Amino acid sequence: MTRETKYLFLAITTNLLVAFLIFYVIVDFSLSEITNFIADFLLNLLVGISGFYLTGYYIGNALAKCKRIRISYGFLSAFLILLIGTVAGSTVGFIQEGLPAPAQHHYSLIENITDYYFKPLFWVYFFGFIPTLVLGIVLGLYLERKPGSKELNYDRE
Repeated sequence: MTRETKYLFLAITTNLLVAFLIFYVIVDFSLSEITNFIADFLLNLLVGISGFYLTGYYIGNALAKCKRIRISYGFLSAFLILLIGTVAGSTVGFIQEGLPAPAQHHYSLIENITDYYFKPLFWVYFFGFIPTLVLGIVLGLYLERKPGSKELNYDRE
């Protein structure tokens, strides 16, 4: 596993914890209500979180091949990971409930796409935007440095 992938995994884990804490504080659910929420969407969450780490693995390997890493790579990578992981998790719900619903409940496909893709993307970015931005910038700064050095890495090979 490359150095870049390790940093991305650390950023993903930290981002998930911070977003969960923000969700817990803002929504003001009891711990049992949050446990029920997680139980209801367990498969979606597992696929989404797996999507985060799988995307992070491939982006980390791609960043390892870059000659020069900039700060912008850090937050762009973090937001791309957030996007792909959220779409992966949303796809599970869409396939389970969104595709059969138009035939059963007279919902349109557009309404289901909105419910299963755009709404989750809104909420994930609502709770995760600030942590992702901050951690992405910090990630970019760490990746910009040479391994074991405090100086910035402008001539990476």
